[in-house]
Amino acid sequence: MRNIIQYPNIILNQKSEIVNENNPKINSIIEDMKYYLKRDNSVGLAAPQLGESIRLIGVKYGNEVIFLINPEIIKYSDKMFPSCEGCLSIDNGQSQFMVKRYKLVKVKALNPQFQLVTYKGRDLFGRVLQHEIDHLDGVLINNHP
Repeated sequence: MRNIIQYPNIILNQKSEIVNENNPKINSIIEDMKYYLKRDNSVGLAAPQLGESIRLIGVKYGNEVIFLINPEIIKYSDKMFPSCEGCLSIDNGQSQFMVKRYKLVKVKALNPQFQLVTYKGRDLFGRVLQHEIDHLDGVLINNHP
């Protein structure tokens, strides 16, 4: 079982690598992500938080968790709004930071079966998508632009 990496570990500030092929390592990372998302009652987690510098995130979507490979924001609203966020990789999720996020985003990605999927995210789901994709680009909420 991988541990959740804590700030200031350098992997959290690095841009993650694109996933080009499905392999057993991805499934192993997904299983670890499921464990932490359930255990910590968290709404999202990115592979770099588990020490794996690849473009993979897990996000709660209603009552299920979806896993997105190589997620990319392809559209976003003009409006941004501030929100208070925590992160499992900063003080184990105990600290809160004010971050501005887009009201609505559209994300394209591959699912674990390597099929193209798109999601529209607003409110909490949209914020979580943006937060986790930021992780893949090495951006944390404590140094968010």
